[in-house]
Amino acid sequence: MNDNKIAVIGVGYVGLPLLEAFSANKGNEIKGYDISKDRINDIRHRFANSNTHLFLTSNIDDIASSNIYIVTVPTPVDKNNKPDSTCLSIVCKMLGNIVKKGDTIIFESTVYPTMTENYCIPIIEAGSKLQAGKDFLYGYSPERINIGDSEHTIRNSIKIVAGCDEQTTIKIADIYKSIPGLKVKMVASIKVAEAAKLMENTQRDILIAFANEYSEFCTQIGININDVIAAASTKWNFSQVYPGLVGGHCISVDPYYLLQKACEIGLSLPLVSTARMVNENKVSKVVDRFVEKLHNTDIPTENNKILIVGFSYKKNCADIRNTKVANLVKGFKNYGYIVDVYDPLVNKHAAEKMYGIHLVTKEELSHHQYRGILEAVHHDAFQNLHFEDSISKLFLKIEQLL
Repeated sequence: MNDNKIAVIGVGYVGLPLLEAFSANKGNEIKGYDISKDRINDIRHRFANSNTHLFLTSNIDDIASSNIYIVTVPTPVDKNNKPDSTCLSIVCKMLGNIVKKGDTIIFESTVYPTMTENYCIPIIEAGSKLQAGKDFLYGYSPERINIGDSEHTIRNSIKIVAGCDEQTTIKIADIYKSIPGLKVKMVASIKVAEAAKLMENTQRDILIAFANEYSEFCTQIGININDVIAAASTKWNFSQVYPGLVGGHCISVDPYYLLQKACEIGLSLPLVSTARMVNENKVSKVVDRFVEKLHNTDIPTENNKILIVGFSYKKNCADIRNTKVANLVKGFKNYGYIVDVYDPLVNKHAAEKMYGIHLVTKEELSHHQYRGILEAVHHDAFQNLHFEDSISKLFLKIEQLL
């Protein structure tokens, strides 16, 4: 039996899989905390008839006896694409009230380099009156959760860890190694670990931006980008990346954290900035091309309703954080169209609350005729749906417009 009394703070898309992974080791005493009572109740209901028994709470006092705190709260950007540290600040203040001598705090939330030590830790020190690195230990281990990916899971993805000193790094590595089968990579410093996470996702953003830009070139000269990628992929060192809309909580967000830190130190990163601009502008190109297709059909012009199929930011998941489908809806509405959205995987109340967008049911679809249908997200659940045959003459998949 080990002495790991672990509290995972924030049991969303990152925290919940981590909680489950740690719970697989019966020697760990695991608790999951979330400020949202609805979230806690939802998870309890989901696991009610399973063999997985998780201790979940929205009462901060319930985790005060823990000696290891792992922070997995969201770190999004605001409407101006600036890092929004609201949740992180709240958690750090909370930790300042409960952290004890000898405890260890590990951050997994995405931050820019130096943010753990220069932003998070001072808040905790101020609230606790304890000295970081002496009275309590701390470190950083970037999350690598790929939502909807059953192949690259926590247990078969290498975990990067770094602590405030060498011994703490070793300790944090041992904590994560308590997850059965997990491999750990210790790195030189917390700043290295923070920077590695930003580089991973910014690189992906840049590659997709190039694919998006090259797709425009291929369209202009009358060839298919997918044929080009298939041909180029025969070379051993080619990175096979396809064009697409870049949304979600990582690839479309993390570059802004990098740009913020670069700005603070007086450095410009034109490649990163341009990639963000290219990917953000892809939405308007898709909207324009779809509208052009509508104008070239023989559908009566008085029918101004469009159906978008799929609302989450990627296939086979319910996550709608920073989904670019919301931008598609706005773009079509700017053209004067009425837009319905259908996605059985997504929580209707969440879509309404976050974006003010009402998701229609499958039954509601049968009562409407649409001028056009755009399948924006390719959920496997849509494979056997053929509603476009009866409710619209125009049906396009997103890749036909990229």
